[in-house]
Amino acid sequence: SAYLALLLAKPTGKVRDQLLFDFLGNQLRLSRDSAARGGIMQLAGNLQDPRFYDALSANNALLNRLRKGQQAPAFAAHTVDNQAVSLSDLRGRYVAIDVWATWCGPCRIQSPIFEKMAEKYKDQPITFLALSVDESLPAWLRHQQMNRGKAVQWRANGMQELSHLYGVDAIPRFLLIDP
Repeated sequence: SAYLALLLAKPTGKVRDQLLFDFLGNQLRLSRDSAARGGIMQLAGNLQDPRFYDALSANNALLNRLRKGQQAPAFAAHTVDNQAVSLSDLRGRYVAIDVWATWCGPCRIQSPIFEKMAEKYKDQPITFLALSVDESLPAWLRHQQMNRGKAVQWRANGMQELSHLYGVDAIPRFLLIDP
């Protein structure tokens, strides 16, 4: 693009690196295949600051790991009855995941909508999974006692695992995984 050509023509330095990093990061997010991302990573070789290159490289690895045709990374969680479960327990079905927490206002607003979808599609080969990232087990259990719905309720072992495996950096976040 003209913007990229203009950036690459500028003298190297912090400002150029920041602008190039922002541009290439957006291009990575918009890319649809690993070949396009490979080209973007070649352009990232123009960055002077290795931290920018490392961040783009990590994002590229995440996108390649989550691309169509790859097996979804399994994460560990627990049920309300404290049974250990994993995403692999739901293999063979579509899984719609709502990553949320009891302390998250926007999560609590959209939760009834997710539950209505679970009710509407209860006879379809899809599992609606409400995956809490609450650190407070008592808060999550209190919420579960007051709000029984059709969605499967699990509590993740923390946001860090989901961040690493799926790039979840804010909630609410919705994921759709195929069989």
